[in-house]
Amino acid sequence: TSTAASSRNTITLSSTTPTREGYTFKEWNTRADGTGLSFSPNAQKNGYELAATANAAETIVKLYAIWTKVDYNLSTSVATHNYEGTAISDTGGTLTLKRAREASSDTYENNPSNAQIKDRVAWTATPSSDYFLYSISYTPAEGTETTVWVKDDPDKTASYFEMPAKNTTVTATFRKFQEFNFTKEGVANGNTFSFEVSHKDDGFASQTNAMNTDKVKVKATVASGYTLRYVTYQYGDNAAVNIYNGKGTGTVTTNEFTMPASNVTVTATFLKDRAVSVETVSSDR
Repeated sequence: TSTAASSRNTITLSSTTPTREGYTFKEWNTRADGTGLSFSPNAQKNGYELAATANAAETIVKLYAIWTKVDYNLSTSVATHNYEGTAISDTGGTLTLKRAREASSDTYENNPSNAQIKDRVAWTATPSSDYFLYSISYTPAEGTETTVWVKDDPDKTASYFEMPAKNTTVTATFRKFQEFNFTKEGVANGNTFSFEVSHKDDGFASQTNAMNTDKVKVKATVASGYTLRYVTYQYGDNAAVNIYNGKGTGTVTTNEFTMPASNVTVTATFLKDRAVSVETVSSDR
């Protein structure tokens, strides 16, 4: 808006305070950078004072709105679920935040308690033992939750989000690894096998079950007079996967496989050694 008056008149500025999302209005100023004369809404100014701020050739004095960014609260929340996604009372991990100002988005400050509109908010989520990070989301006050990162979802891989103009809570959802069982096929005639499991790469140890993502090896004990030819694992409707193909005797350890989120059937094929006799025949030739 504009107000016309001669330099000898008193000019009253508009009483309306302008608004801008994420900002509070500070003042009117004769310079865009806020270094000129400042005026509040509804202020009365002598025309000579305003005219003195203009160049000699100008007939219009421009007043610029000067703004201050609002600090909005940032808080964290941790949700813990079992593997299927049902909430449980355990604490599945920790969540910390970091903030980068819009003007210096590559420089992060750790553990901020607030952020301004358009700031980048990133996170560090650390799962507890036997848990994994499943998702990251944020929820503005009186707003809708937005999920920005989900495990194994190629459409949700963000490493930060832009701060909205609201107090905001960031939530990390952790899920618990689930134990799955082995079924043995092929154990007979003194031939046996067991399972060696490594959880989070902490070394292999004998186990009767395993959590998804564990590393698994099959350790077979081959009876006298037999040879281990094949070992496979299979789950669900998937085809069997070969983890050993050879002619093993004594104690045999297979290649490792990664435990899926499913019970697994492991099949060992032991073949009985065949007795071979050699007959010598004299030739008359």
